[in-house]
Amino acid sequence: MANDGFDFSPGAQIPIQGSGGQTVATNALASAAYRDSPVETILDANSEWHKSVVKTGSSKLFKSDYFKPNLGEAFARAVQERMLGGARKALIQSFGMDPQTVVEHCLSANNLRKARDTRLTLVTVVFGVLFLPGMLAWVIAFRVRDALNKSKDTAFRAVGTVLLAAFGIGALVLMVKLPLDGLLALYVRGALVAPVIGWLIAKRIAETSAKDLRARWEGLLSGTGVIAKIPEAVPKNPNETAREALRQGLEKLSAEQQSNSVFYAGPKGVLGMGTRWGSWQLAEELLPKDPTKEIHQFRSWDLIRIIHDQLKMLERGPLNTGGFPKPDVKHWIVSPIGEGADSVTRPDGEDVATFQVKPHEIQRICNHQQFGSGDRH
Repeated sequence: MANDGFDFSPGAQIPIQGSGGQTVATNALASAAYRDSPVETILDANSEWHKSVVKTGSSKLFKSDYFKPNLGEAFARAVQERMLGGARKALIQSFGMDPQTVVEHCLSANNLRKARDTRLTLVTVVFGVLFLPGMLAWVIAFRVRDALNKSKDTAFRAVGTVLLAAFGIGALVLMVKLPLDGLLALYVRGALVAPVIGWLIAKRIAETSAKDLRARWEGLLSGTGVIAKIPEAVPKNPNETAREALRQGLEKLSAEQQSNSVFYAGPKGVLGMGTRWGSWQLAEELLPKDPTKEIHQFRSWDLIRIIHDQLKMLERGPLNTGGFPKPDVKHWIVSPIGEGADSVTRPDGEDVATFQVKPHEIQRICNHQQFGSGDRH
């Protein structure tokens, strides 16, 4: 489309406000919360600087692949614990995207899966636990079939299918010609058929949930707009401490994302902006206007203030912006850290409020900064 995010009037091509750069990146990452791909898929995103590791579960009771999480389940759970956990480390800003939106979609995906699991648990109790002998018989039959299907021999795989079919036929015959009467006969017949009915209901629940999650996944990637619903982040009364803690966690996440303090890790560049791929230096020889007099003394902040005022004048220029946002001049504090550091510590104290370094501290750092040591403006 000719007007989708760009100004095609004569002159430079300029993205206008609301164009999809940041939104596309945010939605692409948030869509991972709804994916049902194998969890090892995340390793495809590994790079030289950033690597993910997939660890196998340590449970000794449930080692079956039936209990293995998929990518969406693992991603959403990991993001929730690492971004909203009480003991999490300081957040590195994600420039070019909105991490709060990603976290909200992870919470929404977890809620959808919890609702699905609740319904499946109810079905299991009604159609499985109450008819436990029949459920165990069907589980054993399917497990034998699955074990034989893992064989490379085609004959063994065929035997597994035949045994499962024979079990089903035998159960049907037993229901018709059961040599029992009374309440026990009804229970045995129920134990044979109830797990099958429960399986059909559970299959429908699982398929409906999978379609819903995939629709949200596709919606985020296509840009149709998928809203993350997290009612548990809205306290209804002062006593709901869990909801209030979640609300405060999301607010803290947003405040850290908007912080004016960043970290520089040598060749890795400013963390959150990507690796360093270039550097620029400017040096000017200062000469007095009057050769017979010395240069008037000035501080770095005096020069910065003049540059700031001139940059703010850009909004008064003749450019036909067509919705282009006004220039936003922001002062940043860059703290150096080791290239191999695995965590950072944000500045705190009376000179910092809601993760924002106060103006007077920015001015002090600007005037007293030294090349190669300490914080920089």
